[in-house]
Amino acid sequence: MTKKMFSVLSLAVLTIFLTAAPSLANPITIDATFNILDDYIMPGESFEVEIFASEGGDYGDIFSFGFIADPNQTLSFVSFDSYVIGDHFDDMGAGNYVSGFRNFDPTSTEPILLATLSFTAGGTLGTDTLNIEGMFNWSQGTGLFYDCIDADIVGSVELAVVPEPATFALLGIGILGVGIWSKRRKDSNPA
Repeated sequence: MTKKMFSVLSLAVLTIFLTAAPSLANPITIDATFNILDDYIMPGESFEVEIFASEGGDYGDIFSFGFIADPNQTLSFVSFDSYVIGDHFDDMGAGNYVSGFRNFDPTSTEPILLATLSFTAGGTLGTDTLNIEGMFNWSQGTGLFYDCIDADIVGSVELAVVPEPATFALLGIGILGVGIWSKRRKDSNPA
């Protein structure tokens, strides 16, 4: 009788715990917001990308976070150099593992800067997709840890290495010159 009662009580406690803390059973997913701090990423140039997450509202403030920049190592036209953690956090990461712990408690309903990632464009033109991934895991310190819930953080942004605008202008002038030359040549040799 007591063994059966203990099983029923354990199941009830577990059900209440998972209902009261749904983020432990199924964390929600928060999409990161990206801000590329360069209009034209040219070959050989260094540039930065800011990573933001929403805070406030129903979730409360973010007190810590962790994510991997380029988790599948797929970047080929740009290379990840380093990161600087946002002002509201103390740096807890290393390498491409970006992590921070809240150093004070402002109340905000705006997106908050988690980190600024630094990259260098390679010597060739092309497009890469920067992915970040922080699947909620207490022991690894990945995900978003809010006051009221825990969440996964994911996101991606296209990074295009392009020629500088002057290169396009020179190309346009060259094509225009060939067109004018061709027209004059055609006009001087009537058939």
